[in-house]
Amino acid sequence: MCQCKYKGQRNTQPFLDVKGTDSYEVIFDKFRKLHCQGVRSAVLQYHSGKETGFGQLSRFDETYFETLERMSRVCRELNMTYWVQDAAPFPTGAADGRFFEPEWADRGKRYLEERHTLVAGPVRSGMLLAGALSRTFQGNGFIRAVTQKQLSLPPKIIGVAALRLRPQREGEKPCFDGNSAIDLTAGLQPDGTLLFDLPEGIWRIFLLCESRNGGRPGYMNLLDADSVAVQIEAVYQVHYERLKEELGKTWEGFFYDEPEIGNAPYYEFDNLPGKTQGALPWCEQMPKLLADRLGDGWLLRLPELWYDCGEQTHVTRFHFMDVVTRLVADNYNGQVHKWCRERSIRYIGHVLEDENSHGRLGCGPGHFFRTQRRQDMAGIDLIGGQLSPGLDVRGISWYSDQDGDGRFYHYGIAKLASSEGHLNLDKKGDSFCEVNAVYGAISDPKRYKYLLDHLFLNGVNNLVPVMDDAIQPEEGRLLFSYADRMCALLRGSRPKAAVAILYHAESEWAGDAQLFHVPAKELATHQIDYFVLPGDALTDKAFYHTRLEQGTLHVGDLSLRMILVPRCTYIRKDVLLALQEAAEGGLQVSFVDALQIGYCENCEPICWRKWTPELVPLEKVAEAAKNWATVGCDEAVHNLRSASWEKDGIWYWFFLNAGTGEVETTVRLPVAGETVVCDEMTQERLPAACTVQTGQTLLPLALGRYESWLIAVNPASPTTAAETPVWSEICCAPWTLTVEGDETVHHLTHLHDLGSDEVFRRCSRMLRYETTWYVSDRLPERLDLGTVCDSARVWLNGKELGLRIAEPYCFCVAGVVHKGENWLVVEVRPSPARDTDALKQGGIFAGFTATVYAAMEPVGLLGPVKRA
Repeated sequence: MCQCKYKGQRNTQPFLDVKGTDSYEVIFDKFRKLHCQGVRSAVLQYHSGKETGFGQLSRFDETYFETLERMSRVCRELNMTYWVQDAAPFPTGAADGRFFEPEWADRGKRYLEERHTLVAGPVRSGMLLAGALSRTFQGNGFIRAVTQKQLSLPPKIIGVAALRLRPQREGEKPCFDGNSAIDLTAGLQPDGTLLFDLPEGIWRIFLLCESRNGGRPGYMNLLDADSVAVQIEAVYQVHYERLKEELGKTWEGFFYDEPEIGNAPYYEFDNLPGKTQGALPWCEQMPKLLADRLGDGWLLRLPELWYDCGEQTHVTRFHFMDVVTRLVADNYNGQVHKWCRERSIRYIGHVLEDENSHGRLGCGPGHFFRTQRRQDMAGIDLIGGQLSPGLDVRGISWYSDQDGDGRFYHYGIAKLASSEGHLNLDKKGDSFCEVNAVYGAISDPKRYKYLLDHLFLNGVNNLVPVMDDAIQPEEGRLLFSYADRMCALLRGSRPKAAVAILYHAESEWAGDAQLFHVPAKELATHQIDYFVLPGDALTDKAFYHTRLEQGTLHVGDLSLRMILVPRCTYIRKDVLLALQEAAEGGLQVSFVDALQIGYCENCEPICWRKWTPELVPLEKVAEAAKNWATVGCDEAVHNLRSASWEKDGIWYWFFLNAGTGEVETTVRLPVAGETVVCDEMTQERLPAACTVQTGQTLLPLALGRYESWLIAVNPASPTTAAETPVWSEICCAPWTLTVEGDETVHHLTHLHDLGSDEVFRRCSRMLRYETTWYVSDRLPERLDLGTVCDSARVWLNGKELGLRIAEPYCFCVAGVVHKGENWLVVEVRPSPARDTDALKQGGIFAGFTATVYAAMEPVGLLGPVKRA
């Protein structure tokens, strides 16, 4: 049971740095090192070998393609494959530099901007220097620096609207009366002036401008099919022509990396209409699409994208974002994916999700699920210390945010990927994560395994890991062969989670909205698994294969019994009607904290007399969902995470200690049968010490720091009760300790964290512990080192017992231990983070790593060392 044969599969494809100056032999050595760690594929990170600037990749020139030819030869010899990144430079969308060239400059990003001034009415025969005003660079209370290139691209005024200023209280932002809007566009004169009349009152005159300035320069416009076509021609077509003979042999396909709506030239995570004073995305299709949504007066409503203009403001913002994100879905990913599919090229990648930007503009994609709808695997990235054990709160620090949202990284980001993978049948349940980038030396094997376990727990079944010198080759082989086995076990499985949380993006565009990972935290900390459900999955039933049968909502390959709706002011009308229909069909639909007051699409209030759904306070969410839990605990254990899935008739449960202390509890599994503990690191299968009561399996759990357990239950086989092992602390003489490269012998009367001692405070060299273990009674079968930081290799009586990189640090001693004195040697490699160069160099890039934000792990063998 639970046999997953490891054959070096291609579920793991790490980033691999290759330079244009690398010879065949150098490239061969780089791939061979991956091959020796059980990895059979890689994602190319190419650099020309010349200085191209921080964070930038190099152009697709002849040297680049000659390098790919050498890579293809290497991969043929090693039976490996590679993916190419489509970014040159980073992020995706530069079209190999074409948008900076005159021939293609007009097909780059396009923006909607506004310029304004206040005028006191009444005014008769007024005049405004509109052309001059449109060329100012207002924004965020200051005049932005303007380059000569920007000055050469003056904005085009597409309309002029005047809105009356409403009375405001002290401290309020300016707000305007949308019903007072006057169209002044006809007053624009060829000489750049605006002639106008205005009645009494204080009026803001808005110049609504189409601009080529305002965001990330030199990149494709994700809204515009013609702009994306430049990217296809300059990047994808060129690669296909040069690599088509390698397609399906050594070349897998394209990997895209963080394409942006890009209406801001920097990383602004909270960029949305009403939350930015800057530019917004635009394209030629927008006027017609907005007119279809908002009517002939659509232009007079555009100021609502920046300012509160009354009750219809939320409607304008929703429709603007809805149009933008549907254009991105069709014209960017949809177009590229179609082109790739026609040529049998695989296409994967990820957008920027950081700090909840996945449903926003700026560096975000606008809507995670729409952007990812057309690609071969759903993708995310988890980088830079964003996920840290125990830090599931607001206020975490990482290099891009000093007050980050730890809840999102614990309960949100991985679920976005796995949800899309299972909702979209075209993806066949597949999702991936670019993991460990910019973690630096803090990503020692123990921490790295924790990151991977978090992904497996949340259903991610493919990896694009960043390899780091913090992991030695033998440690890497253990880690990534374990990862490949876990990925293979997850692929093709059916998740048992029956609860979904409605994705919040559309509600956030329109107004106040609770982020989906807030109720997700309540579920996860009560051991209830869940998925994230976009509203489109309820309304686009044909694409998502959505159907309701006997109280179960089938979406993709998920079978849902409950939908949670996070608190929000507005909700899509078609989504609410679909929820009502599902509830009437027996699905449990619960609203968190409050019911909505209106719809996103219009100003119509919601009449709740037609339907009175279940209303649940946030702190009671888990209680409301308890009937759909796949594991039971007598009391919630905050740091215990659980997930379950079924494959080939076997039920699996994955448990993870997501905190820094120990977790000890008993869980109830709803099925009974042959139950084993599967250690996919060592490939051991041990009968579980469990009991059966009324068809349920009661399983005691004892998880150490960052430890995970994989439990398999075969309902078709009878339960075989295993005895609970009796562990006792070993009796041994004092330990001697030596440090690699130092002849000094340290004598320890007891095991403890060496990091508290000044001599070991910055220690990252190998520590060698030796002791005499006296055995006078029954010979033990297993040895457990207890807490170790971080990798441990053990010898007993001169025989090597193996290497462990994470809990449990258990070793089989049967046949090696004997009565009397036994010589025990433990070599421990501490995390290199304490002595990393990032802490010494200083300068701007010293902080560009998770290492400087992380509390250091303990040092050495902490124990207690036990036998069983």
